[in-house]
Amino acid sequence: MSIPYNFSKTGMIIVARKKVIPLSYVVMLEGNCNYSILHLSSGKQILIARTLKYFEESLLMQGFLRVHRAFLVNSRHIKSYDKVELKLLLTDGLSVEVSRRRKVVLEENWN
Repeated sequence: MSIPYNFSKTGMIIVARKKVIPLSYVVMLEGNCNYSILHLSSGKQILIARTLKYFEESLLMQGFLRVHRAFLVNSRHIKSYDKVELKLLLTDGLSVEVSRRRKVVLEENWN
């Protein structure tokens, strides 16, 4: 039995058996207990029965940032960062909270 979620060298994520999504379309992953919600640039959301921890190592190498225990954000989709309120505005209009602990990582890796 193969793992249904995989990251290829071409920057694709395989969701289930027949759905392949380019990582550039993924705005962020939101963790919710033992599930992750993929937020796509089209506005569509896909629920996956895996934790953020499962995706974290592979996605960090692909330009994603862990900005909160519940959010992995694609750095290419960050529109602005409010350092006072610790919030990110993403290209799809979503606003994401940045934890105090992880703001250092965000500020080091995003201009």
